[in-house]
Formats: sequence, structure tokens, C-alpha cells
Amino acid sequence: MTIDDELLAAENLSLRPVTDKRPIAALMTKYWGSPRMLVGMHTYDVTVIDAHGLFDPAGNLVAFASWTMRDKNMMLCALHAVTEGRGIASHMLECVKDLAREQGARNIRAMVSNDNMPALIFYQKCGFRFSTLYVGAVDAYRGQMPGLIKNGYLGIPVHDALELEFAL
Repeated sequence: MTIDDELLAAENLSLRPVTDKRPIAALMTKYWGSPRMLVGMHTYDVTVIDAHGLFDPAGNLVAFASWTMRDKNMMLCALHAVTEGRGIASHMLECVKDLAREQGARNIRAMVSNDNMPALIFYQKCGFRFSTLYVGAVDAYRGQMPGLIKNGYLGIPVHDALELEFAL
């Protein structure tokens, strides 16, 4: 049993598809200003695409991931743990990797904005590698997604997008 499996067993968390995506949209809007995300220079609405979540015994969502398939790539639009620092996001990512393999994906791609240092650290620690830098991408999409935050982590201005990839 891995540490993550022990965590899930101890907290009795279950993985299942998310059918009511309103809580995901609310979290996305709270943290990023929009329920639409930019991945691979395409926008995806997290209320429309696939999503799985980890739920506690009371049915509360403790982590989620939303994605869509594009060719043989899983485009990971969001991965978020409601409570940080407990290993739940790492376990959610392992579940996503399993789901990607089940769907025949060869890669998982995630995109983060230039300010999102916690996500950049997280994905690299989990084996993701940089694949593409989109200079000015967030600025270019601001007209289509007017709620996007202008300043992010530690007040860093948000302008660019970095794509990371994990080979399955």
C-alpha cells in the first residue's frame, strides 16, 4: 500500500465521476476567474468536459480533475484539492493517469499560467516536463475570457502560459 492509498483508506475517500459540475465551476471561478481553461491553445469549459472527483464519506468533494481527450492526449484542464498539503492532489493525479491509460492516451498535457509557481513545482515533482511556452497567450485570450485574473500568485502579473506533458 502506498502513502496515497493509506491516505484514501484512512479518510475513506472514493473516486467517482462528477455529475454536478457547479462546485467545480465555482472553485475555478474563485481561483482563476473563469470556469473555462486554456490548454493547448484551445479553451475548454469545465462544466462540459469530463471530470472525476475524490469524495469523503459525507459526499463532500475534496479534490477534482477535469479533462478532455484530443487525439491520443489527455488535456488536463484542472486539477485541484480543496485542502492542500495532505497528498490528496497527488493521489488525484495518479487516478487521472489511470483514467488516461484506460482511454488510450499516450500523454497528459497540462497548462499553467506564468505566475502559478505551486502548480509548476507540483507537476514537475510528479514527472511532467515542459513542452511549450505560449508568450502572451493569457493576454490574447482575455477578450474571450474576460473574468481571467490579471495578477496571480504573490501578485505576479499573468500574461503567458506554459504547457507541461507527462508521457504515459
